Amino acid sequence: MSSTSQPPFRHLRSKIQEWKAGDLLQTGEQSWQQFRQVAPLQLTPIVAALQDALQAEGLRATTHNLSDERRHLSLLIEPFDIAITFGPDKNPHLFQMSAYRRANPGDECTALIAYRDLELDLGQVIEIVEDVALRILGPRRANQEPEME
Repeated sequence: MSSTSQPPFRHLRSKIQEWKAGDLLQTGEQSWQQFRQVAPLQLTPIVAALQDALQAEGLRATTHNLSDERRHLSLLIEPFDIAITFGPDKNPHLFQMSAYRRANPGDECTALIAYRDLELDLGQVIEIVEDVALRILGPRRANQEPEME
């Protein structure tokens, strides 16, 4: 390494300072804190409404509330062993929604939702949640043609 009068990693240090000044450099813990503040007030009512809709159609659904250990809000649709979870994202302005059949977690439907949409466009958030729920609940062979004899 050659000796120069400038400290090493000047560009890196400059970018970090810029990001800090703009409050753009946040840790995973900060994302969790953001989610923990928003979820009980704005997301839990949506999950409760989804649970009510599923139960009105005869499906047993159980909500598992947010905790420091679990770090996500989830709904389990028991007859199908489907989990729908909501949790923080790496991006502190978004949270994740995922739905999967617990027997086949590779068959996952996911969505990223902006926190601001919980206040500015709640209808759009509900549409996203409904779409993901429909995709994971839907028949596995809906497009398959009946066999001809």
